[in-house]
Amino acid sequence: EGKYSGEGSSSCSSTCAAGQYEVSETRACLECEEGKYSGEGSSSCSSCPAGKHINSGATGDESSVCASCSAGQYSGSASTSCSSCASG
Repeated sequence: EGKYSGEGSSSCSSTCAAGQYEVSETRACLECEEGKYSGEGSSSCSSCPAGKHINSGATGDESSVCASCSAGQYSGSASTSCSSCASG
């Protein structure tokens, strides 16, 4: 099994870091696109479900990355922020 290191790394790792995913063809680790997350060793990135948004700067799995929208707010799946409900 291959090992990886990011730019400026002082050692090699056998898994991609949280926030990255492994491209199976090249065995390289790539960053998840904005608004998606991955846990350590993931082969793909995921979006937060509806009613949650990605918590900027957080890494790890869904429970640590996806934050619930506050009362009076909502979001669809794959949202990077919550929107306020219209008054009425």
